[in-house]
Amino acid sequence: MAITGSYSTSTGVDFNLVAYYSYEQNTANNTSTVTVTLKLRHKSLNATSLSGSYLSVAGNQVNYTKKISQSSNTVTETTLATKTVTIQHNDTTGQGSCGIKGTFVLNGSYSGKTIGTLTLDNTLTLQTI
Repeated sequence: MAITGSYSTSTGVDFNLVAYYSYEQNTANNTSTVTVTLKLRHKSLNATSLSGSYLSVAGNQVNYTKKISQSSNTVTETTLATKTVTIQHNDTTGQGSCGIKGTFVLNGSYSGKTIGTLTLDNTLTLQTI
């Protein structure tokens, strides 16, 4: 059964990065397979992410460029990138973790707030095997 959750930035406006994670454990191999999907939560927006936008899971990075054109005042989420990695747990303790980091680089403002780089940076502590 997959274990799921999420991390989010907090900018004070409806413009945030959200990292949704899920992972399944393989007790025979002492590993967990972790999938992270990075999304941008926003209302009306017409922009393209700039160079330097990426998702990194356990140091495995995927760069992305995303053009977003949304004219609704309803909060929506746009998928930016997805990455899957396998994490080896500690052979003695069974513990495991991985860093999740994402950035969205935008030169502009949103709802009157200047946005340069949104950065999400968390450590996912996996259930002990």
